[in-house]
Amino acid sequence: MKKFIKRLLLLLVILYVGACGYMYFQQESFIFHPEKLNTSTVLKFDQAFEEVNITSNGETLNGALFKVKDSKGLVFFCHGNSGNILKQAEAAKFYTDLGFDFFSFDYRGYGKSTGEVESEQQFFSDVQAFYNELNKTYKEKDITVIGYSLGTCSAAMLASKNNPKKLILIAPYYSLSDMTIRRYKVIPPFLLKYKFDTYKYVQQVKMPILLVHGDNDPVIPFDCSLQLKKELKKTDIFVPIKGQDHNNFEENATYLEALRSFLNLEK
Repeated sequence: MKKFIKRLLLLLVILYVGACGYMYFQQESFIFHPEKLNTSTVLKFDQAFEEVNITSNGETLNGALFKVKDSKGLVFFCHGNSGNILKQAEAAKFYTDLGFDFFSFDYRGYGKSTGEVESEQQFFSDVQAFYNELNKTYKEKDITVIGYSLGTCSAAMLASKNNPKKLILIAPYYSLSDMTIRRYKVIPPFLLKYKFDTYKYVQQVKMPILLVHGDNDPVIPFDCSLQLKKELKKTDIFVPIKGQDHNNFEENATYLEALRSFLNLEK
């Protein structure tokens, strides 16, 4: 009986170590869910836009810029962990209808962007490279950085290391380590190559922050924003949205009202 128990424990240890090893070496596949496009693909949207291509760390990265007449500034949008910029068509129309130029981009391996995400430093370096490119045309005082879901940490990073006008976080997470503990309780967080500590960047942000989150979010729990709220400045704004899930914030009247107020827009 003792031998059986020892063998069983050994087997469990081997399985656990194997699972941890798989998690470590395959974690990109858990975090990032890109939809790739051929680099020759012609992007199509229902409104005028121009492609923006940059080179970052040897890879060609692709984005799309939508312009409006008499623009009120630029919305620099960091999208979530799935799809590509073609999925941002509704967001582009939403913000351009409000009078803003709108820019979104694909992380490496997404859409027409080449390469693959290999490290957190590389990921943030690419995001910063896009920001630098847009900053050639737009003054920082005219840039509002918005992050959604996975993109909230990138947005917070940009706001902490640069000086845009305002920062908006939509359905953010406290950190990827926190999300790992919530989802995979037996996987030790130290195995994560991607910490994505949103809260640390939020602590360093000097400009106004609007944080919004639906209380019916099945992807990133609403509790993540309750945690993150504690890191906000007293002048920052947290808007919980009753009944809202993880998607389609642009269709939510509460979000539109909060956005108009935060950006000082007339109705």
